[in-house]
Parts: sequence; structure tokens; C-alpha cells
Amino acid sequence: MDMLECGGGYKVILNSLPVQHIRLDIFQPSMKKNLKIVVVGDGSCGKTSLIVAQAGGGFTEQYTPTAFDDYAIESLVNGKPKMLTVCDTAGEEEFNSLRPLSYPDADVFIVCYSVERAESMKHIRERWIPEIRHFCPNVPVLIVGNKKDIRSDIGRKSSRSENVEPAAVELEDAEALAREVSSLPLIECSAKQRENIRLVFDTAIRAAVAYRSRRSNKVIQSIMKLKLVF
Repeated sequence: MDMLECGGGYKVILNSLPVQHIRLDIFQPSMKKNLKIVVVGDGSCGKTSLIVAQAGGGFTEQYTPTAFDDYAIESLVNGKPKMLTVCDTAGEEEFNSLRPLSYPDADVFIVCYSVERAESMKHIRERWIPEIRHFCPNVPVLIVGNKKDIRSDIGRKSSRSENVEPAAVELEDAEALAREVSSLPLIECSAKQRENIRLVFDTAIRAAVAYRSRRSNKVIQSIMKLKLVF
């Protein structure tokens, strides 16, 4: 069983039990609330397509800027249907003052970049992580690279000796960034090809459940201390 040590003293089980085997019944009543996943990243980096793919919707090449949207997505947790609240946020700077309104009660952040845009990964370090840590210093963060199919297309064309431009984001650079800013492993996915979409959300759910459990345990400890005092 692989245990991944995460920030704040909690652990996440990866590549072991599927999400539906996580024991929610041992947690406190607060676990009955929807798990809240907040998705952030630059505009047009694939955030909405990622969420829609998990919700079972189709893929479209047309880009429609998002203001703020909340999605209710059903997922199996502990073998039972569990509703996730997935918040799709706007990456444009004009929404800087409004975007943090989506952050309260977040259980995990999915921070996205686009494989085809180097600046979108650069902004994770310079913009997104500082913003998240300012408002939610202890919430786990999962780094996700969208549009993985672009990297795959480049690999296939290169094998045929075609002249192609390299992907704007090198996988090794993205992995190094993920190690720097998060204790969760980097995941690259493709909404277009529906590749690794479930892995992204399964990993996010595991991190969210572990974080929620840790918060509940802190509440219990505080209550026990109060009982001892009185």
C-alpha cells in the first residue's frame, strides 16, 4: 500500500484502494456534506472541459469564457453515491476580487495548466499557489496538465520524422513544479480523448477526504479539551 505524506500531517493513499473503498463512516457528521473541489488556472487552459468530461458531457473545441459555475457531480465514495460540488472559476485578472468567493470550505484545489502554453504553468508558481495559500493555507493542491493529447500528437508526428513544434510545457518541468508546490503527484489528462479524467478526480477526492478527516479530528480534540476543562 503506497502512502503519500501530504502537507499538514495528513496522508493520502494512492494506487491502492479505489475511491469507493474509502471509509467515510468512520468520519464525523461533517463528512455528510458535499465534498468541495475548486478548479483554478489561467483562462482557456481547459478547466471547464475537464469538469464537463467528469460530469459525462461531450467535448467542444469552442472556447466560451467562464465567469463562475458550480457543478454537482455524483461520484461513488465508499460504494455509495456522493455528490461533489465542483467550482469552475474564471482565470482572467478582472475576476481577481471575485474568484476567492469560491474558496471558503474548499476541500481540495485542482490547479490547471495547458500543455500547449508555457505561461499557464509559470503562473501556477507565480500566481495561483500564492493566491490559494493566502486564502486557504492548509487545503491540498493537485496540479493537473490539460490537453495531454497535444503532447501525444507531437510524439506521434516526431516518430514519423515530421517537422513539428515541441510542446510548450515539458513533462519533466511540470513534474518538478508539482514536487515544489504540492505533495500530490502531477497528472496530465485530455478531456478530448477522455484520458486520465477519472484519475484526476479520484486523486482529488482522496486528498479531500483525508483533509476533511483531519479537520474533523481537530474539532474532536478541541471538544475533548473543553470537556476536560469543564
